Amino acid sequence: MRGNRIVSPVTHLTWVVRCLLAMCAMLVLITSAHAKNVLILSTRDSETTTDALDVITNLVSEFTDAGDTVNHIKNLDVTGAIDSTTFGAGIYDLVVVARLNAAYNTANVTAIEDAIARRAASGFALFYDTGGNGTSTAATDLKDIIKTAGGITLSSTTPISADVNFQLNSRSPYLNAPYQNSFDGLNPLRGGWFFYMNGVPAPNVLFLAPGVTLPPLNAPPSTLVDSVYSVFIPATQSFGGKGACLIATADTSMFESRNYNGNNNVWGPSNNSGVTNIGKIAPAFSAALAPGGACGIPAAILKAFVPKTVGPGDLSTLTITIDNTAPNAVSGLNVTDNLPSPLV
Repeated sequence: MRGNRIVSPVTHLTWVVRCLLAMCAMLVLITSAHAKNVLILSTRDSETTTDALDVITNLVSEFTDAGDTVNHIKNLDVTGAIDSTTFGAGIYDLVVVARLNAAYNTANVTAIEDAIARRAASGFALFYDTGGNGTSTAATDLKDIIKTAGGITLSSTTPISADVNFQLNSRSPYLNAPYQNSFDGLNPLRGGWFFYMNGVPAPNVLFLAPGVTLPPLNAPPSTLVDSVYSVFIPATQSFGGKGACLIATADTSMFESRNYNGNNNVWGPSNNSGVTNIGKIAPAFSAALAPGGACGIPAAILKAFVPKTVGPGDLSTLTITIDNTAPNAVSGLNVTDNLPSPLV
């Protein structure tokens, strides 16, 4: 079974597939979490600064070292570098956009935003290097997609020219039951040379400045929070529940060596805080995208073969059950199950 789309809101759904075996075999069902398919988008081939190249090198390593399958498209300054076919249907679990110094072609920016709107991947992570300039093209594009996807109109602070250990908003409703604490292993997150976002609804605050009082656990969206580093928009909110989970940050320096692994081998101050991000970012996204994760589709997918052992020409029934544990129905969910040979 491949590429089956649930076109109605999901509360509980079961598929049954009969598998004909060409030989006697023991069917082994792997139910553990699998590696992600990750698409990284950048302008690496047009970058000339050492810090920008450092960001991309560490970003790619972060996900490949975690065992993820990574495809890197690195010419987003070129017209037609990507389009709707780039994302396919359910090919990628996560799309990471690393927007650095070279300018993105406008058509490619539109293609990314359209992909978020139609949930071409489960999650999108936008890391936009603004250098703290809240009026730059990158900053404007970042704030525009946050507004379009989540209905959030925010303002930016003056540039913050320092490295900071950002605290996780552990009171976010998307990091508590019925969701999992997806980002606990990334608390704090270190970055720098950025701008804070002000006027963010409390439920959408992911990381914020150290020392700022966390919003109350059940704070409504009308409670606005300042000094926010990362904005989180779950799939249940993104584009009215039809879009992808979205994480947006006006910074890329979490991947620069001074913050990523604490080495001052590129530029800027040394990381003397003992806080590094290496090996923590990819697992956090894996947890967020897993069933029950923060990305807002808390669905458990269970698979079972009955019987598990069959003789030549016999039949075994594969039952795939999808349980939505969220209080609201979820629509537009894609489920792909690739059966290993020799199953048919």
